[in-house]
Amino acid sequence: MPSEETRVALERLRWSCRRGLLELDLIFQGFITEKLDELDVTQREALGRLLRMSDNDIWDLLTERQSTDDSQVDELLGLLR
Repeated sequence: MPSEETRVALERLRWSCRRGLLELDLIFQGFITEKLDELDVTQREALGRLLRMSDNDIWDLLTERQSTDDSQVDELLGLLR
């Protein structure tokens, strides 16, 4: 059973996965349903950094029109793809 702090952090990530861009919303909702509870702390932090980006930037990263220097975010993008 996760600690209260972990549970709250996961709920914040779930909420942040709700996006304005339908395509991202669909991708993230499927991802959090299947993978969120399996992510380690480093991966959850990378997800938080990714979710602080604009929808257009996230979409460009997912579609590989843009790249990132953050190796942890890049690894997470691989999981999302």
